[in-house]
Amino acid sequence: MPTSKKRVKKETETIAPITKNIVKTKWGRIVIVILALSFVLSGLVGLIYALVLAMQ
Repeated sequence: MPTSKKRVKKETETIAPITKNIVKTKWGRIVIVILALSFVLSGLVGLIYALVLAMQ
């Protein structure tokens, strides 16, 4: 039995992150902006189309 009463820290392996945050990359921001604009524009086009059909 050891004479020292100090606890020895266990060595843990450093695990590299598997995924990256898409917001922190240039291309990720571009993709998010394109998706948001396409979502808004598709809703706007659908609304205009519905209004044109309602007027006829």
